[in-house]
This record gives sequence, C-alpha cells and structure tokens, in this order.
Amino acid sequence: MADQWFDTEMELRDFIYGTLNNCASEKNMWGVTWWCSHDVSDKYTGFLDFEHNLGLLDVSNKPKPAGLLFRDYIAEYKHIRE
Repeated sequence: MADQWFDTEMELRDFIYGTLNNCASEKNMWGVTWWCSHDVSDKYTGFLDFEHNLGLLDVSNKPKPAGLLFRDYIAEYKHIRE
C-alpha cells in the first residue's frame, strides 16, 4: 500500500502529478502551496485520527512517499522550464 488513501504507488503518483499538472497548466502560476505539508503529532488533540497522517513529511520531517513524488515532480518541472 502506498499510503492510507491509495492502494498502489501508481495511484499515489497519478494523484500527486495530476494535481501538480493542473497547477502548472496555469499560465501565471508562480508557486504551489500544499494543504497539509506535515503530519500532525499525536500529542495534538482535536484532530480526527486520519488527519494526523495527511502530510508530505512525517512528524520527524522525513519525506513520505507523497513527499518524494512531490519533490520528483518539482525537479522534472524545473528541468522542463529551464
């Protein structure tokens, strides 16, 4: 399993790349903000269980599979735009 939302790495990749392709298709795009960049530590209450694991980075700032795909897309995008 790629993560809690996608069964395969390809599904996760399609989601990340598809989302970023939509952003990149905007003529005047200058940046992307990801809604949930980091996982939320369990020490913080008031979140639903699944909300603790939505980030591109875990609570130790290590990239998760989605974060690695995000990084790879940005590297490819920069290469194409140069």
